Amino acid sequence: MNKQIPKKKKFKKTIRKIHLYLGLITGLISLNTCITGCLMVFEDELSLMLYPHRFQLNPEKEALPIQSFVAQIEGNDAILENGFVYGARVFSDPSQAYQIFVRNPEKESRTVFVDPYQGKLLEVYNGRNSFFHTIEMLHRNLLLGKVGKNIVGYSTIGFVFLLISGLILWFPKRNKAWKKRFSIKWQNTSWKRRNYDLHSVLGFYSLIFLFLICSTGLVWSFKIIRNAIVAIEKPTEEAKPKSNFLPYDVTQKIISLDQAYETAKQHFPNAKRTTIRFSDAPDGVASASITTLTAPHENGYHTMVLDKYSGKLLRLQLFEELPLGQKIYRYIYPIHIGSIYGLPTKILAFIVCLIGFSLPISGLWIWIFRKNKKRKKLTKSSTSKTQNILVKT
Repeated sequence: MNKQIPKKKKFKKTIRKIHLYLGLITGLISLNTCITGCLMVFEDELSLMLYPHRFQLNPEKEALPIQSFVAQIEGNDAILENGFVYGARVFSDPSQAYQIFVRNPEKESRTVFVDPYQGKLLEVYNGRNSFFHTIEMLHRNLLLGKVGKNIVGYSTIGFVFLLISGLILWFPKRNKAWKKRFSIKWQNTSWKRRNYDLHSVLGFYSLIFLFLICSTGLVWSFKIIRNAIVAIEKPTEEAKPKSNFLPYDVTQKIISLDQAYETAKQHFPNAKRTTIRFSDAPDGVASASITTLTAPHENGYHTMVLDKYSGKLLRLQLFEELPLGQKIYRYIYPIHIGSIYGLPTKILAFIVCLIGFSLPISGLWIWIFRKNKKRKKLTKSSTSKTQNILVKT
C-alpha cells in the first residue's frame, strides 16, 4: 500500500506537467479559436444588425420573377465583370431579400441582394472581403492558409488532451474535498483561490461541451477524419447525372431560374430556403438544395438534380435517405456552432466558448502564482541558511 501512494503522486505530477506545457504551447491559438468561435455562433443574428436592409423588406406587392433581376445584372458590366449568373437563393420569409449568385472568369463569386417587390438591386456582396469571412479564416487557419490550418488543427488536438488531463487533475485527493470541486468560493478567500476555482470548476462544467466543439472542429482540419466519417456507410454507386446537351441544336436553351425554383416548390411546398445553382459545363446540371420548415437543422436539406435544358428531374435525394456517414457529416457543423437546437444551444455554445477563452488565462495565472510561491520559498530558505551560517560564525 505504501508503494502505491508515491506512484499516484508521480502520475499526477506527470499529468500536471503535460497539462502545463500543452497549455503554454496552445494557449494563444486557443484564445483566438474561442473568441472567433463566439462571433461565429451568432453570425446570423449579427448579420441582422449589421445588414438590416437584407432582412426588412416591405412585401406590399407580389414578388417579381427571379429572371427579371438576371436581366438587370447581365446588363450591368460593373456587377457582371464578363462573368455570368449561375444561381439564386429564395426564402419563404417575405421580409428577406433574394440572393443572385454571379461568377467572373477568375472563378470569384459574389452575391447580389435584390428586393423582389420593388425590383431594386440592394447590394453587391463579396463574401471573401467580408468581416465574417475574415473571422472564419482566423478561426480556421489564422489567415495563414494551409500552414495555419495545421497549426489550428494540432492545437485543437492539444486542447482535447488538456481537457482530459484537466479532468484527471480535477479529481480530489481526499473524499472531504469533493464538495469544493463543484462550486466557486467567492467570499472570505484570496484572489489566487478564486482564480483556481474559476479554472477548475468552470473547466469541469464545460468539459463535455468543449470536447464536442473541439472534436467536431477537427473534421475541417484533417481530411482523413472527414473521409472516415463519410465512409461509415458507403453510398450506392450511381452514374453522375448529366443534362441532355445537343451540340448541333441551336434552338436548345437553358431553363430559367424561375422554372427550376417552381419545380423545387412543387416537390417541397413547405420550403424555408431554396438554393439553385447551374453548372457552366455544356452537359452540366441544375441543382437545388431545399431546407424545409421541418428540417432538423440548417444542414438537413434535400437535393434535386435537373436537366438544365428540359427541366426534367434526374435525381431526388431526401436528407432522411442519405447514407449514415453523410448524414452524420451533415450534423457536425450545427453541433460545432451550437445551432443544432436553435437559440438555446447557440447561447450554450457561446457561454462554453467564453469559458474556453478564459481557461488559458486563468491557467496562466495559476502557473505564475505557483512560480512566485516557489521563488519565495527558495528566497526564504537561502535567507535562513545564510542566517544560520552567520550565527555559527
